[in-house]
Amino acid sequence: MNIKVITPPELFQKMSAQEKVILLDVRAEEKYHDFHIDGPKVDS
Repeated sequence: MNIKVITPPELFQKMSAQEKVILLDVRAEEKYHDFHIDGPKVDS
């Protein structure tokens, strides 16, 4: 698997274009609960 670092605007563009992306959130659990991306097409 190829891992690529992208900027938040690049992620937004990919999600807006409905590209399939895998986003690995490595923050602490408390930070995840404070804010995370959610939606009908988001598995978490």
